[in-house]
Amino acid sequence: MKENKTKKLVALLTNNDDDIYCFRKELIEEIIGAGYEMLISCPDGEKFELMRHLEYRYDNPEIDRRGTNIVADLKLFLHYFSLFRKH
Repeated sequence: MKENKTKKLVALLTNNDDDIYCFRKELIEEIIGAGYEMLISCPDGEKFELMRHLEYRYDNPEIDRRGTNIVADLKLFLHYFSLFRKH
């Protein structure tokens, strides 16, 4: 039987780069260190520059952080659906 050597992927979805850097950076480092691939989906921000030493896949979704537009939310949902199918 052929063994599958591909790494499993862990996805982190958020709407703010501060959340990633301040509250999830150590978790991301541990996940990568455990041999998993990391996918981060978050609007671009300056905190990503502080994490450039980490190897992760990046997705830059269009998110209205304070929006209440159902059409925009549906577009984001479809973006995530497409992202998960791709990876």
